[in-house]
Amino acid sequence: MEPENSSKRLYKDTAREAQQLEVFERWINYHLEKRQLSRRSVNVLQDLQDGEFFIIFLEALTGDLLPRITGLWFLLTFFTYWRRKWNLAIAFTYLEQQQINLGNISINEILSGNPDVILQLMGNLVAHYEVIIPEQGYSLKQQTVFI
Repeated sequence: MEPENSSKRLYKDTAREAQQLEVFERWINYHLEKRQLSRRSVNVLQDLQDGEFFIIFLEALTGDLLPRITGLWFLLTFFTYWRRKWNLAIAFTYLEQQQINLGNISINEILSGNPDVILQLMGNLVAHYEVIIPEQGYSLKQQTVFI
């Protein structure tokens, strides 16, 4: 009987995770469209592993211009990993400067596509950029619905 309950719980967790990823994908695409950028998120887990895409998203979200590592010499597969990692490091440094709580989120977990960590990161971004938490209750910064 225990395996049946654990499989139901796993299915619920997977369904909830898929729903959260879809909402975050819509939120990302909303901000990219708002800035009239041609890039779109198709798969949040894969897209955020690309540090350059994450920087483009942060630029669309904040309006700030961030540095990034690009160039033809990064076309080789070996260097693609390092380009992604360096760009994620730039993005994380920016988020820390903006005093966004990253908790124990690591760049390596994002690179590996860990869904729990990516969902935590996206939740922290939504909490910082969309929700104001005053002493009594909370309110939305924008009237945007993504569900």
